[in-house]
Amino acid sequence: MTQPPASGAAIGGRLRAARQARGLTLQQVAAGDAFAFPSREPHTWSNATTGATEVVWVLAPAP
Repeated sequence: MTQPPASGAAIGGRLRAARQARGLTLQQVAAGDAFAFPSREPHTWSNATTGATEVVWVLAPAP
């Protein structure tokens, strides 16, 4: 079964994302950047700035 994707884009600020795929993967997403990963992978996220961060986040339903 294919995992449904989680994807999104940063509109403003910076997002710090961590996911546990084959080891820990850290990623920072800045305004204008996009991201995608299998939504069932364990993951966390946080604001990487002291100001506001805006993100559009899209989740697809499982088949």
